[in-house]
Amino acid sequence: MLTFEDGAQDIINDSLDKYQEMFEEQFPFYLYLDVAMSGKWDVSVVGCKRLKKIIDKAIADNKPVYKPDDYDERNY
Repeated sequence: MLTFEDGAQDIINDSLDKYQEMFEEQFPFYLYLDVAMSGKWDVSVVGCKRLKKIIDKAIADNKPVYKPDDYDERNY
């Protein structure tokens, strides 16, 4: 189970929705979980600000982030 700092998810929700709409697939969140982590939180406010930059850049560049072919079959 992941721990979320209050307000962290609100920072990236809009970007995640835009990413899915643009690329017609979900952002591979678990591949970037290390970016979202900070301190005692698996998903922190600081980490989500970093992750939002990655997502927004992919959208601006019109280029999805790398996702392994077997990502959707993996268990996280």
